[in-house]
Amino acid sequence: RTLTPEEAQYNMRFLHLANDILVFATHPSVTINNLSSQRIKQIYSGAITNWRSVGGPNAAIVVLDRPEHTSPKIALRELLFGKELLVSPQAMSLERPWQMNESLRTVPYSIGYTSLADIIRENLNVNVLSIDGVSPNQANVESQKYMYFRPFGFVVGAAPSEDTMRLV
Repeated sequence: RTLTPEEAQYNMRFLHLANDILVFATHPSVTINNLSSQRIKQIYSGAITNWRSVGGPNAAIVVLDRPEHTSPKIALRELLFGKELLVSPQAMSLERPWQMNESLRTVPYSIGYTSLADIIRENLNVNVLSIDGVSPNQANVESQKYMYFRPFGFVVGAAPSEDTMRLV
């Protein structure tokens, strides 16, 4: 993530290296390919609990979530959920990225969010969703059509040494 204004006052800077595309994905048992951002919020809040309500199968939705301190949850709080969204107490909270990915792959009727890079690298058999009709791909991130990503980079001092910059 980038520096907060409070962190930036400590003579540090963020060197942006890449964007990690965050995607919502489902277990292959879910047969939809797009959700509106509003519907995602309703699913995560517990207002929508059956896939049939959003054009999917007649099955209970298994919501997979991440703890508030994790970088994807921090990014999605800012970009989609907002601070006010209360996630359903029935949601399964998964600490590690591999737990989310394994759960999406193995838990029927589940939905969760993860890194598109992880899905590609691990060749995960999951159903990646478009959001508001926009596909999560590099072109849509670069054109700012797809807004759900987190920056990856390094935090360095204001005047990093030559050795530091070689590492970066």
